[in-house]
Amino acid sequence: MKVLFISHNASRTGAPLYLLSLCRYLKQNTDWELFFLLRASGPLLNDFKALGTTFLFDRSLNFISARLANKIKIGGFNCNHWFLKQKIKRLHVDVIYSNTSANGSILKFLQDLNMKVVTHMHELAYVVKSLGEENLELVKEHTNHYITSSPSVTKYLTQTLKVNPAIVKETKCFPLHINSKEFNRVAVKAELSIPTDSFIIGSAGTVEWRKGWDLFIRLAEQLKKSAAAENFYLVWVGNLNAKARAEVEMELKLSGVEAKVIFTGATPTPEKYFSIFDVFCLMSREEAFGIVALEAALYQIPIVCFEGAEGLSTFIKNDAGYVIPDLDTSEMAKAIVELSNSLEKKNGMGRTASKRVLDEYSVSNQVEKIVHLLEELVS
Repeated sequence: MKVLFISHNASRTGAPLYLLSLCRYLKQNTDWELFFLLRASGPLLNDFKALGTTFLFDRSLNFISARLANKIKIGGFNCNHWFLKQKIKRLHVDVIYSNTSANGSILKFLQDLNMKVVTHMHELAYVVKSLGEENLELVKEHTNHYITSSPSVTKYLTQTLKVNPAIVKETKCFPLHINSKEFNRVAVKAELSIPTDSFIIGSAGTVEWRKGWDLFIRLAEQLKKSAAAENFYLVWVGNLNAKARAEVEMELKLSGVEAKVIFTGATPTPEKYFSIFDVFCLMSREEAFGIVALEAALYQIPIVCFEGAEGLSTFIKNDAGYVIPDLDTSEMAKAIVELSNSLEKKNGMGRTASKRVLDEYSVSNQVEKIVHLLEELVS
């Protein structure tokens, strides 16, 4: 079977990393031919190319310059896009797998190829609304079937967006690296200038409002009031652009916690930092699940999140961490202090979290569901 996978870009962020992990499994365990169409490039471009022929939508195809191409229209498209479509048409793919709800215009671009389209929805209301009503309508118009990775996305699709439940298939998320690596924890702490006996609160994600980086700083302020304040350090792993870095640095200075909070920036090995965490806090205001928390849980640490991370709360239950109501950083700080005061509870919850990932969120089980759906669509 031939599958064309569409990604909005090749950034080192959740959806592209998820797609790479899925396709690496497919490459190793099926005889499928994989092709990729990326709206924009990014640091993961070569990783996609290693798995299959990769096209960039927003780049000249070396036929003529992009500037001239925009002036020459063929069938309503600039001529480079027209030639791109001809290249894709000659692939004779069986199905299109769109890895995000952001690809409405690309699905429209490919509509006359008459291929079945599966859209994998990772997003909830905030992201979908930010992408615009026109994009949403194009996704709904050109999608034949949906895959979701959490009950919250399924509910949003079927109840809020009124998508027919019969064309929605729910799977579970899976961690991108199922085997936790061993790192020299003392060396990693030394790299960050953190004392070896510290209690480290970790988080991760692109530094943006929805992900709650500002709430992470509020959490640091709350922990500063505790009796064990000197022992707490907070580490956020994830990309931040120049604007975000300036905002973070100013907020840290104004809050007086700059000595206690570290933003590492993007890294190809976030698990290096996960290995030193004592607890992982997902700070998102809204999150369909939070795959990064599964990655962290493999290091046998408890997971704490807000109620807005609905999918993750079904993972945590009442024995793998805490679910905090109403973006309440004060309550989150109390939970962290409790875990720091009871290593038996912290370690027990951490073991439960790690075991649950391995037992219930394996790559093979979830990918096989996706394989079955795609094969059904083209049979």
